[in-house]
Amino acid sequence: MKTYLKELDAFLASDSISFSDADFDAVRDGEKIVGVCSENTKRMIAFLIKLSEDLGDREACMEATDEKKDPLGYARWEGESRALLQKIHTTANLLWVTVYEESPELCTVQNLGIRKGWKIISSPGKISVEKVIGSVLKIIARRNGGDICQGKN
Repeated sequence: MKTYLKELDAFLASDSISFSDADFDAVRDGEKIVGVCSENTKRMIAFLIKLSEDLGDREACMEATDEKKDPLGYARWEGESRALLQKIHTTANLLWVTVYEESPELCTVQNLGIRKGWKIISSPGKISVEKVIGSVLKIIARRNGGDICQGKN
């Protein structure tokens, strides 16, 4: 049985992780650069994006399944989507735990975010876990021509 922790551990240990910061937004007016992402943080971001892509695939399958004709199939895709959302929230939180462990001086800095050049920024406005996840979904949508799910046309 594949568990979240085993999946996370295997992904982080992989030598084949490739991810670019090209899709991240540039530092915005009013934001202050307070650090740079470590390799561990970059790997956590890559895992977060992988989970988000998996969620897009599950949701595409859910949309393609007729709930009335195949209620069990629909329920399975819906359950997998819910589980992936929980993994995404957990991973986003672990991402910041990683940042704080590697840069304890940032523990007192409010409203952290990540920008192009792997820069860690402090924003004058609040940045929530949902905004981090939303940013990841925007990156996936940009890569897929405006669509979050690769499987959709």
